[in-house]
Amino acid sequence: MTDMATICQVANEHFAAGRFEEALDGYNLVLETTPDQALIHMNIGAALRGLGRRDEALQSLEKAIELDDSVAAAYWNKGLLLEDMDRMEEALAAFDKCLELDPANSQAIYQRVNLLNITHRFADAIAAATQAIAADAENIMLHLELVLAAINEHNKDVLIKECEFLKAHKAELNERGLQLCVVAGAVVVLDLVLLFLFLFLFLFPFLSLFLFLFVFLFLFLFVFLSLFLSLFLLWFCFCFCFCVVCVCARVCCLPAWLACSRSVLCGTVAVALSSVACHPVVRDVVITP
Repeated sequence: MTDMATICQVANEHFAAGRFEEALDGYNLVLETTPDQALIHMNIGAALRGLGRRDEALQSLEKAIELDDSVAAAYWNKGLLLEDMDRMEEALAAFDKCLELDPANSQAIYQRVNLLNITHRFADAIAAATQAIAADAENIMLHLELVLAAINEHNKDVLIKECEFLKAHKAELNERGLQLCVVAGAVVVLDLVLLFLFLFLFLFPFLSLFLFLFVFLFLFLFVFLSLFLSLFLLWFCFCFCFCVVCVCARVCCLPAWLACSRSVLCGTVAVALSSVACHPVVRDVVITP
């Protein structure tokens, strides 16, 4: 029994440190020897909730309540779990049952007021917060929930009264605000880092392919254009040189060409005239007196 108590204590330490897997292993070991102990089922449900295994957690918490429905903490944990599952009305009923068994449970009181605000039941939230503040006047979180409900309910009297209290606790509120800003900033930075890593890992293959194609096309076009321009320049130089040679030859040979053309023309005319003169009809006409 002492060993089981030690294992349970170690499991509780793991749970408090957020090591839910180790805590669950310890609770399961204890459960093997005491399967009908409601507190162990409740702790298993809380550990499963920490691991995100909500359906299993709900089964364990309902088992704990079935074994002993007088454990207020079981209803408290069940209310938190149902709130995580967005089953707000059931969560509210669980907190009500917890407060019925343990009216001084400040966590359940605050959680109930917060849940009333979340479900937009602001008049009920004002009543619950006012009643809770009467028993715990220095609970700033309850005052903040009351202010939130009063703003939405347009309750001027409650707001005026609460402003006096908040002014007296300005330093503490500033400290809490600074802490929230630091936490919010850290969350934003973490989200940006995770987003950058996700985009990098997701888009890296596509970026690599795009970069490869871009380089390949650039090199291909560069080589192709270089070759094309080189051939074009060579062809242009050849044509230019050929034209120059032709012009020079034409200029140099122009007199001889003219003379040759003249001789060819004269000879053509003489042959034509002689052919005409030798035709029988023409010859007769010419010879006949």
